[in-house]
Amino acid sequence: PKRDRMLGPVQIVLLHLINSNVSSYGQALRERVAALFGEHISEPQVYVALNRLEERGLIIAGKLEPTARRGRPRKPYLISPSGLEALDMYRKVAAHIVVESGPAR
Repeated sequence: PKRDRMLGPVQIVLLHLINSNVSSYGQALRERVAALFGEHISEPQVYVALNRLEERGLIIAGKLEPTARRGRPRKPYLISPSGLEALDMYRKVAAHIVVESGPAR
């Protein structure tokens, strides 16, 4: 892929989480990304990554949904066909790296 089309680690993990239906809402996605990386991930960092994925056509933002409790409405995210293609490519790259390098030292 062209360099300007490359995704960062947070974006790749977000694609994976949205595709796996673990959760498709920003706050829950942020919590899952932070758990996977083992460190704090800021809310703006996640929403910037989500916006970039949406701008590239890799995810689709749904309509705002009201929450059961007071607070901001939630926006669900879905992976697009282009997002599935990108995720498949990154999975193949990751699998190749694991096979080629063996266990971490």
